Amino acid sequence: MKPSLLIFLIIGTFGHSVSQSTHFRLFTMREGLSQMKITALHIDRRGYLWIGTRNGLNKFDGEKFVVYNETHGLPHNRIHSIEEDTSGNIVLLTYNGVSIFDGERFTLYPKPFTSVLFDLAVDKDNTIWVCERYVNPALYKIKNGKYETVVDKKGILHFQCDKRNDEKFLTAEGTVYKIVKDSLQFVDKGGYFFYPTSRDVFDIPYFVKASTVTPKMQVLSYYIDGKLTPVATINDIDAKPIIYDLYQNTIWASVRGQLDLPDNGNGRTLFEHEFPITNDVVKDQYNQYWIGSENGLGQIYNDAFRTLPMHEISNAWTVIEDNSKNIWFGTYGNGMFIKHAGSADVSKAHMTKTLHYFAGSAIDKDGTLYFATNVGLEIIEHDKSRLVWGNNTVFAVHYDVSADHVVFGTYEGVGILYKNDSIQYYGPQEGLHENHYIQSIGQDSLGNYWLGSYSGLSKLNPCTGKIANYTIQNGKLPCQGVYCSLMDSQGRFWLGGDHGLLYYDYAIDSIVHIRSEVLQSMVKSMIELEDKRLLVATKDGLYIFDKERFLMNDILDFQIFNASNGYTGIDPGFTGMYKDSDGDIWICSALSVDRLNPNKLKNTRQQIKAVITHVNNRSLPFKHQVQVIDMPRGESNLVIRFEATGFSRPLHTEYQYRLNGGTWSAWSVESEVVLRNLESGAYRFEVRAGPFDYPTELEDIDHVNFTIHLPFYKSKWFPPIAFTLLALFLLLSARYYWIQKNAQRKYKAQLGEARYLRSQLLLSQLNLHFIFNVLANIQNNILFDKKEEASKGIVNLSKLLRNFLNASYKGNSLNSTHSESEILLSTEIELLESYMEFEQSKNDHHFDYFVEYPENFNPENYTIPPMLIQPFVENAIKHGLLLQKKRGNLWLKFKEENGQLICSIEDDGVGIEEAMQLQKQTFVTHTSLGSKIVKERVDLLNELGYHIEINTRSRIPKGTIVELIFKD
Repeated sequence: MKPSLLIFLIIGTFGHSVSQSTHFRLFTMREGLSQMKITALHIDRRGYLWIGTRNGLNKFDGEKFVVYNETHGLPHNRIHSIEEDTSGNIVLLTYNGVSIFDGERFTLYPKPFTSVLFDLAVDKDNTIWVCERYVNPALYKIKNGKYETVVDKKGILHFQCDKRNDEKFLTAEGTVYKIVKDSLQFVDKGGYFFYPTSRDVFDIPYFVKASTVTPKMQVLSYYIDGKLTPVATINDIDAKPIIYDLYQNTIWASVRGQLDLPDNGNGRTLFEHEFPITNDVVKDQYNQYWIGSENGLGQIYNDAFRTLPMHEISNAWTVIEDNSKNIWFGTYGNGMFIKHAGSADVSKAHMTKTLHYFAGSAIDKDGTLYFATNVGLEIIEHDKSRLVWGNNTVFAVHYDVSADHVVFGTYEGVGILYKNDSIQYYGPQEGLHENHYIQSIGQDSLGNYWLGSYSGLSKLNPCTGKIANYTIQNGKLPCQGVYCSLMDSQGRFWLGGDHGLLYYDYAIDSIVHIRSEVLQSMVKSMIELEDKRLLVATKDGLYIFDKERFLMNDILDFQIFNASNGYTGIDPGFTGMYKDSDGDIWICSALSVDRLNPNKLKNTRQQIKAVITHVNNRSLPFKHQVQVIDMPRGESNLVIRFEATGFSRPLHTEYQYRLNGGTWSAWSVESEVVLRNLESGAYRFEVRAGPFDYPTELEDIDHVNFTIHLPFYKSKWFPPIAFTLLALFLLLSARYYWIQKNAQRKYKAQLGEARYLRSQLLLSQLNLHFIFNVLANIQNNILFDKKEEASKGIVNLSKLLRNFLNASYKGNSLNSTHSESEILLSTEIELLESYMEFEQSKNDHHFDYFVEYPENFNPENYTIPPMLIQPFVENAIKHGLLLQKKRGNLWLKFKEENGQLICSIEDDGVGIEEAMQLQKQTFVTHTSLGSKIVKERVDLLNELGYHIEINTRSRIPKGTIVELIFKD
C-alpha cells in the first residue's frame, strides 16, 4: 500500500464510532408496514419514502404508511428494486417484470425475474436498465415498452448508473466497463467485485477490489477523472469488516450482521446488532438515514441528540453542573442522581434529603448547589446537604449573581435567602399578584425579579421592595400564566406563556406576545443557544427560534425538533433545560433526559410539502397539476383528500386551502375538504401544509384543476332567473286571470242578464197567458149577459194587473237582489185566490179551493219569484178537476220544513195517467204552454242562484200533488 493510503487509514480509524450512542427508531408492522423484510428504498422528488418488501409496496409520508399490493394493480407483491423516472413516476422491478406507477395506476412490462439479486436504474433519457446478476445474468434496457438485451454470456454482472454525469458502468468477470451507446468500453481490470448488500447512498458508482498490499483488506474506489480512485478501505474482512475513509465518501455496507454507515461528518457509524441484514439505505434532506432491513424500517437521526438510558434515570425535573463538571439530576420520586465528570454512568447521590425534586436548581459563585424540593430549599455544599424553609415546598430557584443571594418560589410568594440564612418573604400581602405558588423566577438587565405563576406575573425590585403586577385581568399580560423566563446575552428579557413566546419591552414597560402560527402551545422552558438563537421547549417538542431575525426584520423563523427528526423526549419539563460547561444542553422530559450538542444541529429548511391524492375517491396521478379533471356532468360536490410529505414536521400537521386564488382557509388538521354546490366553470384548488410563519414556496403548494359541468337548471344563476321568470309568469298569469275573470264576469253578467231577460220574458208570457184566460172568462160572462159577474171580473182583473205590475217593477233590475225581485208570498196567495175565483166562477163552481198553512206560518215573512205557482194551479183545474164530472177540490198548502219553503198544489181530479189518456183522445185547439214555461223559468232561476225543486206525484186514492220546494 502506498504511504499516503496508510496515513489516511490511520486518521480514519479515530473517526469510527459504535452504535451505542447512535439515536434511532424502528418502524414495524405495528406502525403500518406491510411486511418486515424490506428489499428496497427510494425517496422521490415529492418527499415520499417508497419501501419495497417481500409482500407489497409501501409509501411513507413521514407520518403514516400507505400499502399497495396486487389488489391495487401491483403485478407482484415481491419488490426487487425501486427507482424514479424523469417524470416522477415510480419504477418497480418485481418477480413479474418492470411496472411503472404514476400515482393512479400500475403499468406492467412483463418479464419473469425469479432471481433475487438485480440492479435497476433509469437514465436521463428515461431508459430503464435491468441487470440480472447471477441466474441467467444479463443486462437489459427497456425503451418504448420493449426489452432489449444489451449484454449476456459474460458471467456474473453488476450494473451501476451515475445519474449526475449520466454515466453507466458494468462489472463483468472482474473487469469494469463503461457503457457507451450500448457498447462496453474498458475502464480497468484485475478482480473487481461487489457486495450484494452494499451501495452508495447517493448512487455514486463504486468498485471493490482486494488489496494487493495488505492482506484481509479491500479497497473501495470511485470513478474520478476517467480512472478508478480509492476512497475507502475495508479491513478485517474475515472477522468484522469495517470501512475506513480515506476521504469523505457515502458508501454503506452490511456484512456479517453489522451495518457500517458514513456519519454526517468525516467519520463512520457502526451498528453491530440493530440491523443484522440491511438491503438498502437512503439519506433524506435532513441528514437522516433510512435503513431497509430484514427486521423493519430504521430511521437514524442526526446525532445531535443523545438520550440517557431510562433504566439509569427517569422522571428528572431539574439538571445542573457543579464546579467539578459533575452533572446533578433531581428527579420527582426517585431522589438525586449524579454523573461524574469523565464518566458515562449515572449513579444515585445518597447525601440528599428527599425523594421529590421540583423544576428548580441553581449554583452560586462559591459552587454551592440549591434545589427546590417538597420539604424546603435544599443546599448542597462540600458534599453535605441541609434544608432551609423547612417543611414548605419550594418550586423554583434563581441565583442573583450581582447581589450574591438566592431567590426561591414557594406557596403564594418568594423568599430571598441571604448569606446569613435570613429570608425576606414577599407574598400577596406585600403586593404580589394572587397566586397558588410561584413556579418561575427570572431577572432582567435592571436587576428586577420576575415572578411567574399560573395566574400572572409580578416584577419585584429587590432594592426598593416595589412590586408591579402583570395579569390578564389588568390588561398588562397577554396570557393567563408565565412558566419560565430568560435574560439573553444582550440583556433582552424573554418569557414563556400559555400560548407561545413573550418578550419584555423596557422602553414602554410592556409585555409583547410573539404571535406565531407554529409556536402556539405553552412554553415551559427556554435557553440561549448562542447570541442569535433561543432553544424553546413546549409539550409538542423543541423549537429553535431565530431571535435576531425577528428583532431586526420582524420575521418569525422556528425550527422544530421532535420524534420526526431526532428529539424523542416527551413533554419537556418546566425550566428543565441547562447548558453545561462544554456547551451541551441537557433537557429533562417526562420519560427521558436528553443531551443536545448544538454544534451538530443542521440548520435545514423544514417546510413540508402538501400532496393532493384523491378527488372523489379517485386516485390522482403524480403529475395531476398539468391536467384538468372533467367532473361527470351534473356532479357539483367534491371530496378532495391530501397529505403532507416530510421527515421533519410539527407534532400535528395542519393544512390550508383556497379555491381560485381566494383567501386561504384557517389552519386545520383535517386532511380532506368537501366542496359543495359548485357552479359550472373551471376551478383551481390549492393546498399547503404547515403550520408556518414565513411565505410558502411554490414548490410546496400542490394544486389540482377541474371543471364542473352542470345542467342549466342546477346553475347558481338559474334560481334568480327562474324566480324572475316565474314572478313574471305569475304576474302575466294574474293579469291574464284578471282579464279572463273580468271577461268571464262580463260574460256571466251578460249571460245572467240574458237569463234574467229570458226569465222576465217567460214571466211576461205567463202573465199574458193568465190575462188571456181571465179575459176569456169575462168575455164569456158578457156573452151570456152576466153583467154583475163580468163587472166583478174586471175589478179583480185590475187588481191582478196592479199586482203583476208591482212584481215586474221589483224584478226589472238585473243587479237587484233576489228579495228585491220577488213578491211576498201573501201577495202570491192573493193572486192565486183571485185566479181560482175566476176559474170557479167560469166553471159553475165545478170545484172548491182551499188555502191552508199552519197557525205559526206567516206568509208575510216569505218572498218568492212571482207567477211560479199559478201555472200548476191552472193545470190542476183544467187537466184534473174539470176532466171529471163530479165536483172536485183544490188545495194550496204552505209550510216551512228544515228551513225550506214548501208549496203544494193538490187536487182530487182524474190524476196524471187518466189525464194523459184523455188528452190523447181529445182534439185540442191550442197547446197549453203554462207548465212548460214555468219549468223553463225555474231552470233559469236556478242558474241565477235560486234553488227551486219541483216534484210531481199521484195522490191517493186519486188526483195529483205538485210540490215546489224553495231551498235556502
